[in-house]
Amino acid sequence: MEMQINDKPRKKTSIGLVTWSLEPNYGTVLQAYSLYHTLEKLGCKVFLLNKFDTVFTLRSFKDSIFRRLGIRRFWKYEHVRKTVKMERIKKFHRHEFRQKTIATKRQYGRLLKNTDIFMTGSDQLWNCYDHFIPFLFLDFAEGRKKVSYATSIGTADIPDSYRPAVKEFLLRYKKISVREETAKTVLSELTGRNDIEHVLDPTFLIDSSEWNQFGNCAADDFNAPEKYICCYLLGKDKHYKEYIETIQEKTGLENIIIIPSGENPGLTFKGAVIYDNAGIREFVKILSGASFVCTDSFHGTALSINLSKQFVILKRFEDSDRESQNSRIYDLLDTLDIRNRFFDDKKGGWDKLIDYDVIDTRLCILRKKSMDFLTDAITI
Repeated sequence: MEMQINDKPRKKTSIGLVTWSLEPNYGTVLQAYSLYHTLEKLGCKVFLLNKFDTVFTLRSFKDSIFRRLGIRRFWKYEHVRKTVKMERIKKFHRHEFRQKTIATKRQYGRLLKNTDIFMTGSDQLWNCYDHFIPFLFLDFAEGRKKVSYATSIGTADIPDSYRPAVKEFLLRYKKISVREETAKTVLSELTGRNDIEHVLDPTFLIDSSEWNQFGNCAADDFNAPEKYICCYLLGKDKHYKEYIETIQEKTGLENIIIIPSGENPGLTFKGAVIYDNAGIREFVKILSGASFVCTDSFHGTALSINLSKQFVILKRFEDSDRESQNSRIYDLLDTLDIRNRFFDDKKGGWDKLIDYDVIDTRLCILRKKSMDFLTDAITI
């Protein structure tokens, strides 16, 4: 008997992804791209879901439409968006992401009907010291499958005032994974769930060869020296300049390229080259070409590790600060057993070469675990 072959294509799983994505922060855009891109490679139909209110009024309709057009509060443009950097980021965003904006009750109904899975992740969506937004806990998606991939709380706990609401929201998730071991402990204790998993940040789901290829597609408008220190710093610590001088002395590298962050756009050092027009691909290219990286950013650290860079981290927060975001970097370094990368001009240690053969072996194991979670989570 001749076998009958069904040529009808299998319906792709539709995933509505809720995350930060259009920001002047490079890490924010890169983590969104990484998760979105990985889900597409797994055969899913993915779209970014813009924030909306389920109480539909004329004002909410206007807000939704103008937000989609990049206009803030429908009467003025954000000044930061007029820079070359932000124009490049917006162009990247338009090219790489499909988006949905919900402005009416009918659109909302179609959204719930046609979306198989709603997903949060990654970045600090659940940092309740900085913000508490029910939308970021998928409060609008009752009765639908909810998944979290590598969502971060950013800090070491949840403020007492938000704990009951956070618990209620998270109990409605089908599957939860978080970016930090600290968050796994905190949320497991809060919810009583024993199935919360610790996975890698989405940027680690893309390997170094693909990131290098990604950066090679950057605009060819910046000539970097052969050897240089790349500085990507969010904080404004008055001691950063003297730390950088020590790093120059220890590494023997004189050239510095600064990629200004959205949080600290005016950063400068004597003799440094400022590359303030860097878009997303340009950021990765400069980081990839660096001989050494100096950063205080989580994603600056993550990309440095993924690209096998020698690097040092400047501590942006005091550990005693309850709102400190140091725990997310500690967790990443502890996972890979390289806690000594924090700058310390007295103890040293940060200037020792990182053995990336060991790191890459660990990353390979953790990537598989993370991909296994994601693959299982999107199965319907």
